[in-house]
Amino acid sequence: MNRCSNVCSLVTIILLFDPSIFQNVKSDPVKMEPDEIKNKWIVDFKSRVETFAEKVLNITEIKKQLNNNRKNDEVKLIDEMAEFDRIYSRVLLRLSTVHSVVLNLKSVIEKELDDQEHGTPSKALVPLPVCCDINQGQYEGRLRQKVDITRPCVGTRTGDLFRTDVWASLQRLQHNYVDTPTVLWQYFSTVNGNFIQYPTSNRHCDDQGRLISPLTQEWFVDKLFMEMKNLVIVYDVGASADVIVGPGNMTLNMYIQEAVLRILDTLSPDDHVNVVAFNSTAYVPAQCDVRLFVANQVNCDKIRRFLSTTKVPAGGSDYTSGLLKAYELLITEKQNSPEKFEERSSQLILLTPGKPTNSGTEKLFTTISNKQKELDRKVFHFVYTFDDSLDDSANKILSSIAHQDVPGWPGINNLTFMPPVGPRGDYHKYNATSFVQGAATFYRQIGSRPVTKPVSSVTVLGPKPDPHSGLIMTSTIPVFHNNTVYGVAAVDTSLSTIFAEILNFDIGVHSYAFLMEKQHGQVLLHPKLRPPDEVQQESPVFPHLSVVEPTLNNVQIFNLTHAAQEKRQLRAQVTMGRSSYKSGILQDNSTPQNVTLVYSKIHGTRFVLVLVKFDLDSDILVPQHLAQDLKLHAPYHRLDMIAQSPVHNKPQDDYVCSYEDSFIATQESVIKLSPAVFVNPEQYKYSKENVMQILEVNSFLEHSKDTSKIRLEIKEEIEHILKSTNEIDNLWRPTAKQVLERFFGTPTGVLRIFPGMPFPNTYDHLRQFWFRRSVALSHQFVFTSGLFSHFSKNKMVLITKAVSENIESDGKRSPLVKQLQGVAGVVISHRQLTAMLYQTSGCGGPDVECHLLDNNGFLMTSAGSVRTSRHIIQQFPWLADHLIHTGKMQPFWCTSLSEGQHRLSYSVTLTFDQRTHPNKCESYVIGSITGTNLFLLVLYNRTKFVCEGNFNDTNTCVVRGNILCNKCLNSDLACESPCQCLADFDQCSNHYSLHGLHTTACYNDPLIDDHLPPSFLPTPPGNNVKNCSVPCVSLEDKDECLRFPHCQWQGDYPTCIWKNNSDIVLPASTTTGVPEPPRKPGTKQTTASLSGPNSPQTVPVNSPPPKKTTYNPLSSGSVTTKRPAVSHSSTLSEIVTSEPLPATSTIDPAHQATPSRGNMPERNRKTESTDDRTGLVIGLIITAIVVILIAGLVIYKIRKRFKYQSDANNTRKGSIFDGVFFKRTSERAELTQSSRPYQHIM
Repeated sequence: MNRCSNVCSLVTIILLFDPSIFQNVKSDPVKMEPDEIKNKWIVDFKSRVETFAEKVLNITEIKKQLNNNRKNDEVKLIDEMAEFDRIYSRVLLRLSTVHSVVLNLKSVIEKELDDQEHGTPSKALVPLPVCCDINQGQYEGRLRQKVDITRPCVGTRTGDLFRTDVWASLQRLQHNYVDTPTVLWQYFSTVNGNFIQYPTSNRHCDDQGRLISPLTQEWFVDKLFMEMKNLVIVYDVGASADVIVGPGNMTLNMYIQEAVLRILDTLSPDDHVNVVAFNSTAYVPAQCDVRLFVANQVNCDKIRRFLSTTKVPAGGSDYTSGLLKAYELLITEKQNSPEKFEERSSQLILLTPGKPTNSGTEKLFTTISNKQKELDRKVFHFVYTFDDSLDDSANKILSSIAHQDVPGWPGINNLTFMPPVGPRGDYHKYNATSFVQGAATFYRQIGSRPVTKPVSSVTVLGPKPDPHSGLIMTSTIPVFHNNTVYGVAAVDTSLSTIFAEILNFDIGVHSYAFLMEKQHGQVLLHPKLRPPDEVQQESPVFPHLSVVEPTLNNVQIFNLTHAAQEKRQLRAQVTMGRSSYKSGILQDNSTPQNVTLVYSKIHGTRFVLVLVKFDLDSDILVPQHLAQDLKLHAPYHRLDMIAQSPVHNKPQDDYVCSYEDSFIATQESVIKLSPAVFVNPEQYKYSKENVMQILEVNSFLEHSKDTSKIRLEIKEEIEHILKSTNEIDNLWRPTAKQVLERFFGTPTGVLRIFPGMPFPNTYDHLRQFWFRRSVALSHQFVFTSGLFSHFSKNKMVLITKAVSENIESDGKRSPLVKQLQGVAGVVISHRQLTAMLYQTSGCGGPDVECHLLDNNGFLMTSAGSVRTSRHIIQQFPWLADHLIHTGKMQPFWCTSLSEGQHRLSYSVTLTFDQRTHPNKCESYVIGSITGTNLFLLVLYNRTKFVCEGNFNDTNTCVVRGNILCNKCLNSDLACESPCQCLADFDQCSNHYSLHGLHTTACYNDPLIDDHLPPSFLPTPPGNNVKNCSVPCVSLEDKDECLRFPHCQWQGDYPTCIWKNNSDIVLPASTTTGVPEPPRKPGTKQTTASLSGPNSPQTVPVNSPPPKKTTYNPLSSGSVTTKRPAVSHSSTLSEIVTSEPLPATSTIDPAHQATPSRGNMPERNRKTESTDDRTGLVIGLIITAIVVILIAGLVIYKIRKRFKYQSDANNTRKGSIFDGVFFKRTSERAELTQSSRPYQHIM
């Protein structure tokens, strides 16, 4: 209480000593001065940002070292023909390897069948599991799911699928998988539908746990029986189909719909298909109601959804209405593309319970005769019904629909037509349990294309989506016995693995390669599409070449879609390539550049490989060979494996600590390599690295020892990058406490991160938004809001800059990159950026507020009620509406070609703009901060001038709470917050309809595979690893900052910074006094032991080198096996261990070791003095009441005193008002920090 009384008396004396505070002084509000903002505020902030970025990144010195180390490099012209040959030969080699696997499997099976027939003794066959009756096995990285790789599974429940005649083939399946990394799944099926699969899983089972017959799968059917076809499935939904006939209350209609689904499974994109549901009326899918769909995955899924929404069986069964609609679809298809229609066989399938209600047989058969004539009498009819209570009249009608080649057809009611009306089809009656498979194998009832042993070859089908592996393709081949077809063997492979060189093309800056399908002109792999291993939707979209490359003319498109195996080239103009198409910069999208296209059909497939080489990419630097004993300091990022190992290339032991279950090298950088650097990128991403593999890569990084894991052609380039950046730690270490992380990523796949920390293997900096955007805006410091930091869950500000040689433009467009050496970047908090703005401009006054926008209109700073990552339309719709209608901010549509979505974003294009209005709420000044992608926006203080509802807001902006657009592809000046909408996709032609509006490809954030087991991720530190101090600059909340004794809340616009003496590492017997951090749900919070040489300590992150201790890194404690993906925290470090440890000590200001109150045993806390506790509570309550009353009075008097002050410069920083203002602003900003994701809509 005495202490409280002293404080209260002191405050009272101060207030009485300066009575002028309470005087009313009238003054006018400060006016915005556009010239001062343009020539002073913006210039000063630009200077501050550039000085800060140069200080913490040292880009000038990095570029100098890079150039010095490349003085003797050879300048080599890029030979596009040679590069094409390199890609083509490697792709062909992988395809040939897969073909060899399929051929070998075929040979083994055929040999065993022949040996068994000639009396070779049979081998004992181990019973195999049935595929739908198995439990999950172990996670397999190659397949990205749990499987049993020890054995195959079979497709029957008898256990004697192949008896003993193919025992060797079972062993061959496993050998193929082990010996050939490109192989995923292997199958073999007999013509009777019995099959075997390796590895064991339930992928051939439906949701009910029932086996899906291979006879209804494309990989089996297409190879043996099917020809390209125009197919219409006509199915009966009359009341007669609503009869229960099977187990589980299965109705005839359910069996019919299941048969339609199985028929769709047999189709390939070479086929065209549609369905007609009929009762008394005919129904067709609305998306394509006049012609046929291309039978790709997307369209077949649309038909499946149509089946699920078809009306419940009701009404009659008018065969004429159903068949008439089917003929109309075929006739329209023939008229639209007569040549392609003739290339395909025309077929019609009728599925019905067999009880027609229409009595007009003459109308029915007349319709059939007339329409067959229009279709050249070539339509095959397949009619399938049920055998229950089918009367003779219905039986004869259905038989006549199928068999149209008999004399006197149809012979009903004395009705005859001149034969043949049409070809002979098929008519079958099935019981309920046989109906589905009988109807789905309709193709076996007509003459199939001949398949003979001498000419049989491997056929490649796909691509098609796999729920775990992304896009895959299937290679199939028939298996023969006694010169007849015995079955089909098939192998699935990943597109990402087979075509790795296309996906990871890295020659030049802008050039790229892509893969297309020849027959339909669909693009399968392209930088504008999502990588195949990330395709997750069941119905991926493969856009046409004309959409992906809109600047190609019809002649050029014709040449590419009709490519032969002979290598050819053509000249064209193409918009910027992999460097900038994702940038979201409006101007860059309308400047095609000269390119050379080299292309050729890939042997044995329908795929066409295309290389797009830009003239800008004329040459590359080829590094000279370096000595083998470089002994570079470049530790591999897997600190969990090397930090406590006896290797040389690792951070010093005293610099390694634990933060959020992750190793951190506080004073050194580590190297993370892009997956594209490795020989097998997919295997690297999705398989677990063992200790030997990690040490092998780590040894290569240190002194260029040979390794089989890194691509040969990239090794010397990596060596040069490592040598050029070997001293980067010395450049970055002095300013370590001012920022969170620094990084430098190169286009050749090398990423240095400081401080060092492990990353998931799937992380690829080349695909990150900050890297792409920096290359596109190579002349600027690029500010991006995003996730990168290990030290915060919140999105932080990434400041990046390309280290490149540029070709200067005309000033209206961004310079083009000639040579790119890398992108350097630093991570800071949004509050740090806001503080830079407020400390270098007049934004600290009471009458104005300032905001920073990026080039797409997103807020990058937080002040008052404004949150970061919100768009200007969401925050200030009146201003956005004005900027759009005056052309200062332009709507920008892009198309996500893989997902079939359009996205709306904006591009801020102004240099400087202002508006002075009698109503201050409608005045503004906005200007570009040259050298960056930022814009400074200055407004009158919205709170002080009560701007909410205080002005005539006539804007028409649509501010939506969701991400769906109000109107798609607006070409006018409509104002709507960033959103997305479904693209207009013509299902019939399989083309996008862009309605003449030019769009570019959207940027797609890399997807993270969250199915990886914890054991595949970097191992968390053990209990013997010291704890890292929380980086003060990661804390944006005052109370959070002040909880840590090594942090302080300081500055005119206060931020959390390190104290000067916070970088001292305590001896091993003590630990720093860090308050207990808040715990995440579901985690254990423990503290460290005080005794023993391996006791955890707290090491400051981003601090100068600590003093050496006796800590032994090889004496590891227990390691926690549960490990999440890269862990981010918004506040403090947590140590997650399996058992609680003794409490820590806290170092008090007198440097006396005392138990931490938060960790004090409960029995000790209960013995505290009750009197002391009561007195403290009473004193705090009285003090709080007095302080609130006095503070309220002070603020009231101060605001009245300065209310009408005319000159903002009269308000001095450091004055009483200044302290109150910044305190009030910071508190409000802290309360409005946003966790809303930043919309990367480019």
